[in-house]
Amino acid sequence: MAQLDCYAGTFLADSTKTATQTIAVTGLVNNLGNSFTPKAIIFWWTGRSDATDAIGRANTRHGFGFASGTSARGCAFGINIDNGANSASACMVRNDACVGTCTSAAGALDGALDLQSLDSGGFTLVVDDQLPASFRVSYLALGGDSITNVANGNTVSVGTGDLDITSPGFQGDMVFMAACGDLPTINTGMTDCSVNFGMSSGSGESGAVGWAIDGGQATMDTQGWASDANALVVMDDDTSGTPVDNFATFSSFLSNGFRLNFNRHDSACQIVWMVIKGGTWLVGNSLTRTDGNDIAVSGLGVAPSGTLVISAFKAEDGASSSAHAAGSIGAASGTSTRVAQALLDENATANAEVTPAIEYDAVYINISTASAVQGLMDVKSFDSDGVTFVMDDTDPSQCWFGYLVCGPAAVATTALGWNMAETHFRIRRELKPVAYH
Repeated sequence: MAQLDCYAGTFLADSTKTATQTIAVTGLVNNLGNSFTPKAIIFWWTGRSDATDAIGRANTRHGFGFASGTSARGCAFGINIDNGANSASACMVRNDACVGTCTSAAGALDGALDLQSLDSGGFTLVVDDQLPASFRVSYLALGGDSITNVANGNTVSVGTGDLDITSPGFQGDMVFMAACGDLPTINTGMTDCSVNFGMSSGSGESGAVGWAIDGGQATMDTQGWASDANALVVMDDDTSGTPVDNFATFSSFLSNGFRLNFNRHDSACQIVWMVIKGGTWLVGNSLTRTDGNDIAVSGLGVAPSGTLVISAFKAEDGASSSAHAAGSIGAASGTSTRVAQALLDENATANAEVTPAIEYDAVYINISTASAVQGLMDVKSFDSDGVTFVMDDTDPSQCWFGYLVCGPAAVATTALGWNMAETHFRIRRELKPVAYH
């Protein structure tokens, strides 16, 4: 049977590493305990360097990145400075690195890691630009023979209506996207912060989060957004105006790529994306709980290999965003192999109050305005058709979260529902030579 390999982990993006030095990440194993070579990797970070669970006020260097090859990668990232009298923030989108950070003063590149190789049991990153500080980067690595093709690229949005992205050159089954604010030119930055992430496995199967911080404000002006109504939302860096620049729904996978439909488009932006062909993918959404009851999600159709969870630890947003720049992203490839990171930049405070968090035993983190954990969700079990989540720390109120559950390609069956490979094996096994007398 074809295999979809997954591994959720974290490594230290080490600021002592200088340009051209490498960071080797090892120990990738699938749910059968076998090492594998990744074909696609999703990265996320918030700025914490702790090797154990941690939360507290600090600057956030945060973002999302994708990589499937040495020339196939991209990332969108930002920075927020804690305790500043005037909000200091910036963001940047690039197609020549998979992890990055920028300066808060000018939105200039201030550290970058690129993919050097995909290895047996891991991957190796190379320092293109020395990092100003060390921080933990979480990742979900994907591999296995179920994945037959991966493509990375970047595309600029152009207006309302359909946007066909055809550079992948094949029809995919899963797409991940990231973007900053109104940055129409790749490898550029700006002195406000808008960082956004979206994913889709087909029409009606989407989830997206985004947050924005208006820089240079004496009173903090921060906003967030999270919903399954769109596959990508691009928050406005100037949140005092229209809080959301662009909404895009996922229309369909095309024979050579995929189609987005922008039902709202205020300004052009660069979108970095990664498309995967093969495997079985399910994107859906649910609510956290205020009690200890299970949260079961199903419908994948096969036994899952991994899961990824996004949230802004609040109720689902509609056409408008809501107060506080907030986001949580976590992943698991087993009940003891999971990691989550989250951030909160509070709205309407006199000085910036910025809190990042990291957890090594959860896939969701809810951060309070007191800079404390007030909700944690973990994976209780990987089931035959999905995943069961459980609140290790119950939420004070139910919050929306989006999930991805992935597994191997489904086994082909006959019209009668037989497993063709297994039937063939049984016929061969049960045939016996006939003796003639």
